[in-house]
Amino acid sequence: MLLPLWSVHSTLKIKKVKGESVNYLERMRILREGESFDGVSCLTAGEKLGHGNAAEIETCEFLRGLARREKMDLVIHTGTHKGADVAWIASGLYENGIGYPHLKGEIVTVDVDDHNPRGLWNRLELDNITHIIGDSTNPQTYAGKIPRSCGWAHLDADHSAENLLMEFEALLPYFSMRRCIVSSHDTRLDVRLAPGINEILRRLRKIRDDGQGWRLISHWPTRSLRG
Repeated sequence: MLLPLWSVHSTLKIKKVKGESVNYLERMRILREGESFDGVSCLTAGEKLGHGNAAEIETCEFLRGLARREKMDLVIHTGTHKGADVAWIASGLYENGIGYPHLKGEIVTVDVDDHNPRGLWNRLELDNITHIIGDSTNPQTYAGKIPRSCGWAHLDADHSAENLLMEFEALLPYFSMRRCIVSSHDTRLDVRLAPGINEILRRLRKIRDDGQGWRLISHWPTRSLRG
């Protein structure tokens, strides 16, 4: 019999950080509340966390793991919605700083509409999220609000190629020239994204070939879930 993650780990003793009332296991329990199997290939977030409009739980775990592994100082995210995907990434960035404050990362997330994600973030006691209401394709949305260069840009708003490219151009000035990950969700499931992804790769390679930035450009597509 398979038990939910929080049931399996319920006997583990996790020492809380001083002043912290929500630890790692409690965050995972909250983020997986109401999850369900989609009947095909993955776990879907609960209704309050966006359900089918949120990334799959398996993908969210991957995003959190990427934040933990790469320890970005700043992440920029588009397509906030209910804030579940943001919370998974922010949890990883927050936990990087436990015991090592200088490694704690931040995330800036942008959406044209406000779906009140703050309730979830407050429950998780995440203080490393900046929420901007505005057009993610408009450079003015970010003006004066991005404190430093970012090591990861996750573009997950409108899934059209045109929108993806406009977000890319708006955020390009904030990319770290040392190293930056650019990612998007549903890139194989939503065929509209493919031309945008290919064009972004072309533009990144041109920046490299012109000697203006990165020496290596790599592309890592992953298998789509939900069929």
